[in-house]
Amino acid sequence: MTKSVKLLLLIVSLFLMVGVNVASVALPLNGMTPKDLSDLYTVLFTPAGYVFSIWSVIYLGAIVWVFSFFSKKRVPELPSVIYFCLSSLLNSLWLLAWHYQWLNLSLILMTGLLIVLGLFYQAEIIGMSFSWLNRFISVYLGWITIAWLANISYDMVAVLEVSQKTQEVTSVIFLVCGILISGGFLWRWNELLYPLVFVWAYSGIYQRLTSIHQEKIGLLAGVLGALILVMTLIKLYLTFKGPQEVNPDRANK
Repeated sequence: MTKSVKLLLLIVSLFLMVGVNVASVALPLNGMTPKDLSDLYTVLFTPAGYVFSIWSVIYLGAIVWVFSFFSKKRVPELPSVIYFCLSSLLNSLWLLAWHYQWLNLSLILMTGLLIVLGLFYQAEIIGMSFSWLNRFISVYLGWITIAWLANISYDMVAVLEVSQKTQEVTSVIFLVCGILISGGFLWRWNELLYPLVFVWAYSGIYQRLTSIHQEKIGLLAGVLGALILVMTLIKLYLTFKGPQEVNPDRANK
């Protein structure tokens, strides 16, 4: 496949993803904004509205990544092109399913998106030399991990109609899972951006839950978010500090 064809696929996929997301807010799709949808049910594992501004970071990163391939020095690898196109399609389909309240389908599409982004992350970042151009994938994968857990929580409330107590227990489980997953990325792959997405999301969960008198779970989200931040800062310090040179004079004593 030529570079021109790859670029065309990337640009079409980018405009599809961004276009559907803009339409979901501007039209909005099915006459409901994202805020209207989130207000339909009281779901505990959902951050405050300001947290969703992270989408602008993801879209800006995707735009920069795609258009960086107009440089003669950069050629997109075929697996990355496939994963980006698939993720953009799944993202768009998920938004349609979400806005039209096809909840079971939306969860299936979100699961597929999470898997594809994991493959995209593996192809672009794991074992590769560091580049800021592809780091939006870390943020994207982190946010979709959060969104997947929130989607499960939403389905449990809207479809299964679980009790408040069950929702509280599962919210605690999801919060703990989040710190384990982000910690795994942090220490296994030296990934600093992915866990910071959890810090951002957990701060929003803390703010929202404390505002609706769910102080205990909100406080847990705040504490775990702070813990993830501390872990990330420690890892950042160790990464830049690196192995210290041993003074030969001291070594011989």
